[in-house]
Amino acid sequence: MLAKNPIFIIGPGRTASKLFRDILNRNEKVNITNEINFKFRVKTDVFKLLKESTGDISKVSDYMVKHPPYFHFLTEYNDEEKGLFKEELDKLNTTDEKQVLDFLLSYNAKKENKEIWGSKFPVHYSYLKYLLNLYPECKVIFLSRDLRGLYLSDKIKKQDYKRHIGSQWPKIKFKPLNITLIYLYCVLEWCWSILI
Repeated sequence: MLAKNPIFIIGPGRTASKLFRDILNRNEKVNITNEINFKFRVKTDVFKLLKESTGDISKVSDYMVKHPPYFHFLTEYNDEEKGLFKEELDKLNTTDEKQVLDFLLSYNAKKENKEIWGSKFPVHYSYLKYLLNLYPECKVIFLSRDLRGLYLSDKIKKQDYKRHIGSQWPKIKFKPLNITLIYLYCVLEWCWSILI
């Protein structure tokens, strides 16, 4: 039986959300799904797909399975598991955002026979009110980090283009401009996170 109070890990990126997820998942009752990208300002997300699908959930599941880098939790599945995931999502036969989000959050927990479920949303801190409205009994772990550490970590990540495939960060050859833009991005993200 699945619990009715999911756990959400939120906060700006580069704050060890993966580490917290891994620690929680060591518990025999807890399954925290990797990033779902349910609502995302820049990338294609499930919420936008639901709005554009005109009531056809198979359009949403097709896109998700064909573009796993946008839906990080799917990168952990092999092709057979992705096929099973698509079949189960299509059985919902609805594009109601609450039902789809419930499915996405609880799918891994059911698969792993765990009763406490949730997800990490490191870039979804701006949707905290949305999550609290949908799940008033949820538990939230809000992560933050000193801005200097956040900047240094993000700078390394965004400048390592070979390792960070799929990044939307522009490849700017003029290094001082690139470093300045990364700094401004970090400051904005950090400010948004503390103004919830």
